[in-house]
Amino acid sequence: MKLLQLLFALPLLFMLPAKAVQPAIAAGQRHSLFLKSDGTVWSCGASFGGQPGDGTYSDRSIPIQVIADIKAITAGQMHSLFLKTDGTVWAAGAGNNGRLGDGSSQDKNTPVQVQISGVKSITAGRDFSLFLKEDGTVWGCGWNGTGQLGPDANNPTVPVQIPISNVTAISAGYNHSLFLKADGTVWACGYGGRYWSGNPIGDGTNQAVYVPKQIMTGCNSISASCGSETGSRSFFLSNDGIVTATGDNGNGELGDGTKIGRYAPVQTLISGSVRSVATGSYQSFFVKEDLSVWGCGYNSRGELGIGSPPNVVTTPALVMENTMAVASGETHSLFLKTDGSVWASGMNNWGALGDRTLTDRAAPVRIMSLGIMLNVTSTTGGTVTGGGAFNPNDIATLTAAPALGYLFTCWSGDITSNENPLTVTLDSSKAIRANFTRNPSDLDEDGLTYYDEVVVHGTNPDIADSDGDGFKDGFEVSTGFSPNLASSSPDSASTISSAVGFRFNAGLGMSYRIEDSSDLQNWSTLETPIIGEGGIVTRFYFTEGQAKRYFRVRKN
Repeated sequence: MKLLQLLFALPLLFMLPAKAVQPAIAAGQRHSLFLKSDGTVWSCGASFGGQPGDGTYSDRSIPIQVIADIKAITAGQMHSLFLKTDGTVWAAGAGNNGRLGDGSSQDKNTPVQVQISGVKSITAGRDFSLFLKEDGTVWGCGWNGTGQLGPDANNPTVPVQIPISNVTAISAGYNHSLFLKADGTVWACGYGGRYWSGNPIGDGTNQAVYVPKQIMTGCNSISASCGSETGSRSFFLSNDGIVTATGDNGNGELGDGTKIGRYAPVQTLISGSVRSVATGSYQSFFVKEDLSVWGCGYNSRGELGIGSPPNVVTTPALVMENTMAVASGETHSLFLKTDGSVWASGMNNWGALGDRTLTDRAAPVRIMSLGIMLNVTSTTGGTVTGGGAFNPNDIATLTAAPALGYLFTCWSGDITSNENPLTVTLDSSKAIRANFTRNPSDLDEDGLTYYDEVVVHGTNPDIADSDGDGFKDGFEVSTGFSPNLASSSPDSASTISSAVGFRFNAGLGMSYRIEDSSDLQNWSTLETPIIGEGGIVTRFYFTEGQAKRYFRVRKN
């Protein structure tokens, strides 16, 4: 009986599909890595130290699979790191100074396991590597000549702990390291070198920093360049989407409109909110919230992907639309689009573009697909969840959540529907937008829409008179009074008029009387009761044959 149960159970284990991973791209000095949604990694380009990891030392212009079960990739100058789904890390490429972390200094042309586990994130510098563990600690291996691994490490061939904690993101540069903490502060150590103007550490000096030092606050993303000794810089993305940068700027890589190296962060000249930054040896890219990519820096071999000269761009220029991520090496760049396709531009002497040629490309050309992508966006007024990477024929559920004062109206793009949540079968990549509109309803009939009540004025959308002063919220707003303060009221109980016709403001449910007089001393009731409806009351009276006649309104 137990054997029979086992026979029925075994096939189920193999029927469960692997969960799709988020596709990714990485660019080394002259090689490229591509992570597909099925967890396989493909590589191409130069193989001086075996950095593609394909088992040879031969350059390749056609991407080839090198490893599987991977969830993240990164490329250093001449080495590659691969983070597996089980938290282990594997490495290939040049091994001098111990950058591979396998306990040796030998080159490896196939991935070998790094002596570390429980890893959450990886990043590769020129000839050193950084690893962020799940517990928020950071470890590193490789060259430590300028303090990029902290004060105590002596070119370790296996990862050693760096004196910093509570870290959520890491980025390795040419000779420096950046650390983003959970509180939004950015810390740095190392040095940019003596071959260029500016310091990527950004502390206002030109000195090496051997113990991580706080540089910035209020950040949610960091990016350091590692491609070349003639270009090292750092970018900091603030919580409100503003980018600042420091370091080498000889070709306008900082995007501040100049070619002046910076020793402390300056703001990049890019309008709109930025979601991510990628920087190579001589060029920098910014992905905006609208998924457009903008680039600046050197463009002599087409690395900016703008299609033609100028060779130097000091203010970010539009490169392409509908792009999720960018990776940039020394003289080539990769672009991951929302449909899962990868495009490449720049120098191609070693086949780093992966387009089956050795021809430079001034404008991006399509290389390959990394999987099925469900790209979801939304208009102003709400958020949407459920997008990402999927396996063929996976079923996704999209949920649109309107913000206060808004209503979900419909889905548009590759699918048109009013259903929420929306179920989508992924037979191909799709782009879907959730559309929201201001709530136009006036449930309490006070003259204000639901949106105006909850977003603009802060009044109660279920009560016509939020402050209880007897006047509807809409009327108080139209007459310049506060609908939230009973002391700010348009009550006109003492209005006096000598006109034949006059108007007064009458509170909801309140009783009024109109009196008249010929001498302003003796008053008599003309009309009562007049019950207010929270608005304006208009009355007309004849004064024919009377020299003077005055009117006033009083509360009963």
